[in-house]
Amino acid sequence: MALQRVEIPFNNAKFPQGPDTLRGDVVVLNSDFDRATQVLAQALQYWEFDRSISFGPSHDPREPYCPQHAKENGWYPEDLTMPLWTGTNLNMLDGVGMALREHEIAYRVESPEPGSAKLFVHPDDEEQAREILQDVLEGVSLE
Repeated sequence: MALQRVEIPFNNAKFPQGPDTLRGDVVVLNSDFDRATQVLAQALQYWEFDRSISFGPSHDPREPYCPQHAKENGWYPEDLTMPLWTGTNLNMLDGVGMALREHEIAYRVESPEPGSAKLFVHPDDEEQAREILQDVLEGVSLE
């Protein structure tokens, strides 16, 4: 589904016989290999850190995240008041959200206009969230 969503052609037909019968390879064109690798790596990271995430076309990076510790602390979405990130690159929002989920940091997103978003965290998580954001930003190539 991840490859379909970004319109990368692929073939994952199982081999009909032989030692590879149970293997489900995904084959892409050489020209799409690097991009497909990135897409599938991101999908696997989502699954590894939050298996409740839907991989279908309904996935929206603006969905909030509330881990168990936030619930135990009695935090409500309106308690997440510290602005962490604002922008129009929803792929960047997706990456920041994934990193925050990996560290179980609660966040909520406001989208005041289509194509833009503001991400908020709880004041208690601000310092760690800013460090994570910096790591994500440093890992982004502007080429």
